[in-house]
Amino acid sequence: MLHSFFESAEEFKKLFDLESETQYTNYQMLNDVKVGFSVQRTYPEDIRYIPPKTKENRPDTLALIHVVYIHPKESIETFNTNNVPLILSISSYSLYLANNYDYNFDDENCPTQESIKISKTTNKPISLDFIDDYFFNHEKNTIINKNGNTFTGRQVLDYVFKRHCDTVHWRKGFKLRFKIRSHRLLMSVYFFIDRIITDLCKSTLKNVFGRTLESKHPFSTIFNGYSKNDLKLLKTDAMNIFGYKASKNFIFFFCLLSFCIYTIFYFLEIENKFLKGMFSNSLLSVTNGILLLALIDIVGPKSVFWLLNWIIKLRKKISYKNFKF
Repeated sequence: MLHSFFESAEEFKKLFDLESETQYTNYQMLNDVKVGFSVQRTYPEDIRYIPPKTKENRPDTLALIHVVYIHPKESIETFNTNNVPLILSISSYSLYLANNYDYNFDDENCPTQESIKISKTTNKPISLDFIDDYFFNHEKNTIINKNGNTFTGRQVLDYVFKRHCDTVHWRKGFKLRFKIRSHRLLMSVYFFIDRIITDLCKSTLKNVFGRTLESKHPFSTIFNGYSKNDLKLLKTDAMNIFGYKASKNFIFFFCLLSFCIYTIFYFLEIENKFLKGMFSNSLLSVTNGILLLALIDIVGPKSVFWLLNWIIKLRKKISYKNFKF
């Protein structure tokens, strides 16, 4: 079924009855999306947050709400066009800092220094995103949530604003603040481990296997990883062993590994007929040694390279994941 999608913010905003609304002010059409707008609302005086105020006692910091209608023509993902997703976000917005680099207390439009100090002693509302909570159902011609319940535009704005204000409430906001801080701690730990593993993989490739990573698009590798052609052997560091080229570092590593294995077998008095027979024949020892060296030199770098790319792809997945609080 063909639907008449919203083609402009002016058409879309009628759902929210902003013409007769006095609490949601300063309507602005968004220029970076096809259909979307922003409105502002003053914080109530009965919450724990105290915004900075000007000399005329006007609050400088307001709640800024963005409402976006994901038009099917600009969406990179396919979805049921009966239910077009709506994205809402809310955050604190300083009227003065939006137009000025810093506070100038000689400016009459600037909030007073004293009010800023008082404001900093109070909890600031947390920015929130509502990405998959609301949809516009074109069959019913109304806003619905994921459970199919219908809402007016005003009810949606009121709910988003209330959730935002509740984040400073000592009881209602505690759970959300605890989740966010726990999530930030976990993310910092994850990215710390991520950095250690990626650095270790790159160091192993270079210092053990004599491989280097050379990408034409180094910035994209942060989240997209490396292609097979990016993994190259250091030409200046290669040695030729019976026609097989390997890194000097890897040959040293292979010899050291062989010596350690031999030492363990010797001191633990472990006997192996195959190894004993192989080492008793010089030609067989050299042949098997070269084959084993080549096998490790091929499989080793590819395994480390695969692990590095897997870590990078996991980083991308976690970084772009929409965590629900």
